[in-house]
Amino acid sequence: MKKKKRKPDDYFNNGAVELVRDGTMVSMRNLLSESEINERMELLAKEYENEKKKISDLVNKIRVEVIKCDPIELLKFSKQVPLLSSFNKISEIEYSKNEIYTMRCTEYIQCIFASTGIPTAGEAGLVNENLYHGIINNIADLYERIEFFYFYWSAYADKVLGIESELLEYIVESQMLWLVRGNTYQVFQVGNLEKLLLIHDDKFIELFGIGAKEIINGIAAIEYSLSSGMPDAIADLMSLFDKFKSFTENNPDYNSLEEFVESSRSETEKPLYSVFGTELYEVSSITSWPDSFVNELAFEIGEEATFFNSEFPGWPIMDLPTQKRPFIKYEDKVYCFDYYSFFDNIYRVIQKMIMRLDHSYTTTWSQRQQLASEMLVEEVVQELIPNALIYRDNYYPKNTSLKHCAENDLIAIYDNTLLIIEVKAGSFTYTPPITDYRAHIKSFKTLLEKADYQCERTYNYIVEREVPIFYNREKEEKFSIDKSLIENIYTLSITVDNFNEFEAKAEKLSFINLMAGSIAISLDDLRLYANYFENSLMFLHFLKERKAATKSKILTLSDELDHLGMYIKHNMYTLNLDNEIENTKLSSYGYREALDKYFGTLHIEQIQSEKPIQEIPKILKEILDFLEKSNIKNKSFLSNYLLDFADEARNEFCNGVTGLLARQRHLNRMVQIVTFGELKYTLFVHQPDIKAISQEMKDDYNFGTVFKNEESKRISIDLYYDLNMDLVDVKFKVYKYVDINEEDKERYTKLGDKYAKTRAISYKKQTGKKKIGRNDPCPCGSGKKYKKCCIGVF
Repeated sequence: MKKKKRKPDDYFNNGAVELVRDGTMVSMRNLLSESEINERMELLAKEYENEKKKISDLVNKIRVEVIKCDPIELLKFSKQVPLLSSFNKISEIEYSKNEIYTMRCTEYIQCIFASTGIPTAGEAGLVNENLYHGIINNIADLYERIEFFYFYWSAYADKVLGIESELLEYIVESQMLWLVRGNTYQVFQVGNLEKLLLIHDDKFIELFGIGAKEIINGIAAIEYSLSSGMPDAIADLMSLFDKFKSFTENNPDYNSLEEFVESSRSETEKPLYSVFGTELYEVSSITSWPDSFVNELAFEIGEEATFFNSEFPGWPIMDLPTQKRPFIKYEDKVYCFDYYSFFDNIYRVIQKMIMRLDHSYTTTWSQRQQLASEMLVEEVVQELIPNALIYRDNYYPKNTSLKHCAENDLIAIYDNTLLIIEVKAGSFTYTPPITDYRAHIKSFKTLLEKADYQCERTYNYIVEREVPIFYNREKEEKFSIDKSLIENIYTLSITVDNFNEFEAKAEKLSFINLMAGSIAISLDDLRLYANYFENSLMFLHFLKERKAATKSKILTLSDELDHLGMYIKHNMYTLNLDNEIENTKLSSYGYREALDKYFGTLHIEQIQSEKPIQEIPKILKEILDFLEKSNIKNKSFLSNYLLDFADEARNEFCNGVTGLLARQRHLNRMVQIVTFGELKYTLFVHQPDIKAISQEMKDDYNFGTVFKNEESKRISIDLYYDLNMDLVDVKFKVYKYVDINEEDKERYTKLGDKYAKTRAISYKKQTGKKKIGRNDPCPCGSGKKYKKCCIGVF
């Protein structure tokens, strides 16, 4: 009978492209022929210059309107407009496109003021809310038009500039992501910065008279002021209003009211000025930083002239003034209005500021930055895998002599798993891909390919050497690796700069050459994993699946948390994907929404969201927690094996454990569970006062079963419980067909038949059948039909 096809949740077909959303998976398929695509591209290319002019005209219109206004009043207004629409929204998926455009207005308005002088007469300095609303609407319209403009540009680039299609796809996607803001969740904003800046403490004192700690404290103060400052001030005002209302109801006397207002004046002024004034945005009063430091991070009105002097003058697709200096200076005060412009760029802004003031410090900065980055990654990996042996700054011979050595940043060893890690602290170019895609791609390749090459070189050294030995800088032996204990090797390239959208699928980009299975990830995302995973064995299982995702031909995810979200939902999330769908790109929708809410509310005690987790039965979780704390060798093999189970198999395993405990008490003897098919394991449960089956009998049973059914391997698992039914020990053993000696085969043939017969008798008892059907699965566990297996034997 043919399986009925289920209708997808969403379907779109405009004759050119087909989009299908089934649950949280989104597939896209091109419907046009090559000639139809070529015809459409020709038409779009012809309209390129016309569309470009329309957008430039709109940019000029916005610029003229903006400089009519009081800079601080307009910036404050644009900052506060999105507040209502963003109330109780955490995940990006909850925002409409227009809401996202509106949130970007403050940044763009500041860029216009930074690059345009204000007229000294006429309408300059207007405070007009109708004009303000018009500006916000026009900027939102500008962003929407620019998104459509990329189709015209890509056609022009294809037909006129001759850029190949795969490269065009990357350039357009990169440019569309130019407006994406918020590299790091709020709770993690200051942590990484602190480690990266503290190492330059002496230089900050030399140049500005303040240390790195004072700079970090100021950054934290800005973080609070731009995020929680306004809600807290409003809450304070509401509290004062309730207090005032209560007083007036209980004290109608006029003189008493005057005294109350006067006594509350100091209490009222701060929240009033925060809500209706500019206190939350005045950098010096927020941070107590010296003017010498603050001014270096600010543009005065009209100071930055290059923004309107380019191929796309004043377009928000360029290298923005706010990415160079996040503050704006007006009438001797310096302001910070945009949260994301500040935090997405502040580390690199400070770096460029130091280089600008003292170019001779460039090399020192790079060296210290690399050291701080490696130490920070080491700290995060130790947090992820607390009992791992971690070696930093390692050297090994390029050939056979120590005269020429290669360097590795980090190696972590835990149980049967080895992590080879390279850290890249260099900055990713801010060059917009649409204006200089070669520089953009070169920067990407430099960061990722170099790190990946170093990973591959270290990997090859380990694999090719009988005993890989690593050395310190002085070429003294540091540690060696016993390869007989290692089953899993992962290579990770970790970048300080966050270009998450492309790191999450770096191996799918045609112009990037990465080692098979290599994982590229930002330091920010590694920090998220350290916060998320509470069991290092769970993290290693995720890492196994993350590596598998790099080898999938069709899975193209645009965020690292999409990988985690899919893992939480589907466990082995790449399994069978490439077999089911051909000539299709598969992406995800909504997988990270719950993770966004969890990480996005970690800093707010009152509304912390529940952590999204995989559903793991209690007994299985107890086993994983016990394994993590134990010194059992090769425990990652067992944890990976158990975690590979699908939900049904996990439940069956756990029900088997509770079933054995009850049955053994009833029978007063030990029995076992044996499974066949895809999962081949034998389960023994030990409990007090029940005599254990000897190891010799277990070996005979498992080897006999392996030989009888020609199984490549079988896992035997022993769980030990005390009188309180608490798990006190776990043991396991792998039985392989290839390990059976020739002289034992005859004995195992007899044992295999004996155990198969026992299982057949048990099968008849459990099913109530007196006779086994010829086409029934053979109860011996071979997977064959009874008529082609043990018929006539029992």
